[in-house]
Amino acid sequence: MTAVPRLILLAIPAKVLALAETLSRAIPEREPKADREDPNYKWWLDPDDPRTKLKEAWRRDVEAARADERENAAQEIERLKALVAERDAEIEDLRAACAKPVGPARPAALPAESTPPQPVSAAEAERRRLAVNADRSAYTQQGLRPAGSEPWRPFTHLYE
Repeated sequence: MTAVPRLILLAIPAKVLALAETLSRAIPEREPKADREDPNYKWWLDPDDPRTKLKEAWRRDVEAARADERENAAQEIERLKALVAERDAEIEDLRAACAKPVGPARPAALPAESTPPQPVSAAEAERRRLAVNADRSAYTQQGLRPAGSEPWRPFTHLYE
């Protein structure tokens, strides 16, 4: 390389450094706000903090939406009350129309063909219960066996 290009390469970083120093002196350095760096800073108590303003705007929007919902619900309730009153009037009209007898009168109630079950003594109820429990015909009719003769049966719960 020749001497001239080396000077140019050396001169360019010097110019860049001089330009950076000039700019750093021309532009004032911003100092961070001290209250934001404070670990005890409570932004929700600072009315000038943008987060507080955003929170308040959101709260106002939510309250407005709730007020609209309450108003709409009240209107819907009134509409439904009117509808219920209208249907009640229709039902009363139909009851009045049905109250007039049409055709022959109903026959009297027929006597029951079967007698109601009689109360059973405690001994008789116990005898019946034991007879039902002793009956294993369901196993034999359906081809089932009691679980005692199937050693694998206690482990089936693992695969259910």
